[in-house]
Amino acid sequence: MLDLAERACARVGIPLLERRARDVTVACAQRPAIVLAPHPDDETLGCGAAICRKLDAGSRVAVVLATDGRHSHHSARLGPDELVGKRMAEFREACARLGVPEHDLHLLGYEDGTLDDRTDSLTDEVAALIARYDPAELLVPDATDGHPDHRALHDATLAAARRTGFPGHVFAYPVWFWTIKAYLRGHRPGPISAPLALARLLAAPLRGHPVSVSTDGLLDRKRHAIDAYASQLRAPPDEPGWAVIPERLLARFLRPKELYFPTEESP
Repeated sequence: MLDLAERACARVGIPLLERRARDVTVACAQRPAIVLAPHPDDETLGCGAAICRKLDAGSRVAVVLATDGRHSHHSARLGPDELVGKRMAEFREACARLGVPEHDLHLLGYEDGTLDDRTDSLTDEVAALIARYDPAELLVPDATDGHPDHRALHDATLAAARRTGFPGHVFAYPVWFWTIKAYLRGHRPGPISAPLALARLLAAPLRGHPVSVSTDGLLDRKRHAIDAYASQLRAPPDEPGWAVIPERLLARFLRPKELYFPTEESP
């Protein structure tokens, strides 16, 4: 039942949010940015078109990857360090396909699932990158996303923005926004009831004041970058329990618009 609710809400809610969203495509292209990704692939799924638009307009984009991907799969064949190597190679290839130069990639190397315990050092590192790049925009994972690494990176980035007096725009990009797991916890620790989570999911299309970036002319390029993440899309033949991203979820990132939510740190 919850799976049906997810699908129905996404089918109705995404177009509704797209219609409600204020188009910032032109302004977005002119703003240099730091894109912050909790895991390899989040930057491409959530922000691939925005990254392309900025780079095509001559705006600099730095991509910061917080974790190393070692716990993305339970493998009978690959050890954790081998999986890290695979995920990091995929990240570099995906960003290259988007057009991000190698020298603007920053791999922080935290272990998956540990960002909640590393918020102070994570805030320090993000603050240093803000000072180094002086961007006009920060693109961060949405606080609604169910994974604690997404929430921790969101909070650390906003803390870094406050510490540095960042005057630009801070936009949150959704990844797990349309899954019930994203709503089974509040933004703060502690579970909530399934009925309340479902109510929050159903209310999601009415959330706040979204903005959008057009993907027109960029979907093939974005899909090409997503395809670099072979470990996320195709299970090896000798790994029957290997988890992959289903096509119906991927389709939510390949629509006419990318959606973002202004945070409390945006002007």
